[in-house]
Amino acid sequence: MSCLLYDIAIEPLAESIRKLSLKGFKIQGLEERVLVSLFVDDTLVYMNEDDNKKTLKQMIKIFCEASTAKFNDQKSEVLPIGTKEYRNSVIKTKTINKTNNRKLDQAIRIIEDKDSLRTLGAYIGNNSKTSVQWETILKKQLRILKRWSKTSLSLKGKELILKALI
Repeated sequence: MSCLLYDIAIEPLAESIRKLSLKGFKIQGLEERVLVSLFVDDTLVYMNEDDNKKTLKQMIKIFCEASTAKFNDQKSEVLPIGTKEYRNSVIKTKTINKTNNRKLDQAIRIIEDKDSLRTLGAYIGNNSKTSVQWETILKKQLRILKRWSKTSLSLKGKELILKALI
């Protein structure tokens, strides 16, 4: 029930972000722009290099004041997408948009090439080798399965273990 209540509480933030003048990402074959996705307490905002992050920051501030929620800058990450030159520029200058020259907050981590970030259980990045992360996850899952295979659980017990741990 708590997940459902959280979804209801966070949806006004998502709707407010969707109404902003941000361009987000335009993906060929999709009619609407990709701008925000939320899952439990993970919020991903997809911004175009021409988008003004100050507009987003103001919306988040208003939402946090109204809801008493707290936005954690320490967990914020930026994954620059585009040409190698653009990505290197973002990393070097800590600015996304050359025209407004506003630097990213120091607390925000910029994901460099060959590095990745984890979002919704998946590792993504530019030129990153995510197979290492997935191998670690699979080894952990195999250890869990081996441990639980030695017990005599009911069918319902096995189902619960799979849903909770695997």
